Amino acid sequence: MKWLSTVKHADAGRLHVELMELDDSGFPQPTGGVEELEADSVMLALGQEVDLSLLDGVPGRRSATASSRSTPTMMTGHSGIFAGGDMVPAERTVITGIGHGKKAARNIDAWLRGAAYEPDSKHAVVEFDAPNPRYYADASHAVRSRLKAVRRASTFEEVEVSWSRLHDEGTPGSHHARVVTFLREHHVDAVVASHIGDGMVRLLDTMGLPVHLGAGDARADVQAVSREP
Repeated sequence: MKWLSTVKHADAGRLHVELMELDDSGFPQPTGGVEELEADSVMLALGQEVDLSLLDGVPGRRSATASSRSTPTMMTGHSGIFAGGDMVPAERTVITGIGHGKKAARNIDAWLRGAAYEPDSKHAVVEFDAPNPRYYADASHAVRSRLKAVRRASTFEEVEVSWSRLHDEGTPGSHHARVVTFLREHHVDAVVASHIGDGMVRLLDTMGLPVHLGAGDARADVQAVSREP
C-alpha cells in the first residue's frame, strides 16, 4: 500500500509511481521522486470532501448536517433539505450512500406531497428449508448405459492434460471446470485414479460418474475396472 503517490506510467507488471507530499494547505504536491514497483493490478483510493457551496444562500445553514443522521426521514435541520452519504456523519461506503439515497428519496416524495412516508412491513425471513436449490435436489442420478467389458477393454489411449501443473494455477473452481470439460468432451463413463480429493469426488458424484481407486498403474487399473461386471 502506497500513500501520497500517483501513477505516472504503467507497463505490463511494472509501475512508475511519483511520490507526493502535502503542502501548507493540505493538498498533495509532486516531489519529482519516482519509484518503480512490480504489480499485477492497481486499486486507487480516492478521498473526497463534500462541496456545500450550493447551500450558501440557505439562511442559518451550518457547516455540518449532523441533524440529518438523527432523523428517520434524512431531513436536515432546515425544512426541505435532505442529506445522506458523505454529507452526514456515517460510514463513507457506497452501500451506505445507496441506502441513504433510497431512504431519503422516499421521504422527499412524501414531503413534496405533504404526507409522511409509511414504510411497508418487513418481509418474512426465508428459512433454510424454504428454497429448493438444484444442488440439494432429492432426485436420483441418471442411469448411464455401459458397454460390455470386452468392448470397454478393447483400446487404451493416453491423453496428456498436464493436470499436475494446472492444479496449482488459478482457482480450484477453474481447475474443476477444466476437468468437467475434458470428461464431457471425451464422453467419460467412469474415473479411475490413485488419489482424488473430496472436492473432486463431490464434483464427479454430481456428474453421476463412478470413481474407482487404483494402485497407480493407469493401464492395469483401467483393465481391472473394465473387467468388473
